[in-house]
Amino acid sequence: MKKTNFYLILLFSVLVLGCKKDDDDDLSGNWTRSTDFEGVPRNGAIGFTISDFAYVGTGYDGDDRLKDMWKFDPDKKTWFKLADFPGKARSNAVAFSINDKGYVGCGYDGDDALKDFWEYNPATDTWRQIADFPTTQGRYDAVAFAVGSKGYVGTGKDNDDKDQQDFYSYDAGSNQWQKINSIGIKRSGAFALVINGVAYVGGGTNNGSYASEFYMFDQQSGAWVEKKDLNRADDDDNDDDSDDDDYNISRENTMAFAIADKGYITCGQSSGAKNDTWRYDVNKDLWTEVDAFEGANREYGVAFSLKGLGYVTTGNNGSNRLDDTWLFDPNSSDDD
Repeated sequence: MKKTNFYLILLFSVLVLGCKKDDDDDLSGNWTRSTDFEGVPRNGAIGFTISDFAYVGTGYDGDDRLKDMWKFDPDKKTWFKLADFPGKARSNAVAFSINDKGYVGCGYDGDDALKDFWEYNPATDTWRQIADFPTTQGRYDAVAFAVGSKGYVGTGKDNDDKDQQDFYSYDAGSNQWQKINSIGIKRSGAFALVINGVAYVGGGTNNGSYASEFYMFDQQSGAWVEKKDLNRADDDDNDDDSDDDDYNISRENTMAFAIADKGYITCGQSSGAKNDTWRYDVNKDLWTEVDAFEGANREYGVAFSLKGLGYVTTGNNGSNRLDDTWLFDPNSSDDD
């Protein structure tokens, strides 16, 4: 009788482990190691893309704020050193690209929040200063994105370390900023996605609490349209019967990128640095977990997408700054 019970327990254990492995294997997509970032390990860097290249720079190496800039060529799998960012060395800045130019500004220099902004021309590898971010105080841990011919910057912390919710658009033709509607709640350390020409902003923290509100920006009307919460486990409006639709992915300092008609977030911080990765379906307004990031758990990294692949580089896990780069293929899996 005891032997029979032993075999039943053993069989049950094997079935449970097998089911768990099958569940893990069902997560779509696959992360693989790419070419390490050529600069020193850092967190709080900026990144933007122009054509088929990514540009990454500034940040904090644990001792100093940085101003070096690098270009990544995905075909050559190589990083190339560029002209340094000419403003103050900084971390936790923002960046976006419009009309084949890159724009970098705001951030933190170790003493103050900054509001200067600069335009980068990749054709000449040169920088020029443009109109300052139009606030009395500087801003860091803000969020930025571009839609069409305009760049957008908002949220973040000011020089008094207070979370903000204001937003501004930048027109490169007139070199002017214009205040637009504020997002729903104050936050810093948020993420932004642009999917099929539509921007989405979510995550971050509000006065130390993780913000679960997630918004779509309607560029035509200027309105912020609230979507389903990032915390679906506690969402009273969640009437779905499926437990698969219950999740809490509220976090700050995450990395976000878009591939085709899907958005992705990975890593970030929520009671410690994370490595889970989630895909956003705009049609269903739902997030689905995909293959977990396979590098070290991290926050404050840089993410971008090139040629149908997502990339994550730099960041930190605690006091450990990182320089490894990983690519995500949404159409591959660990079994491929």
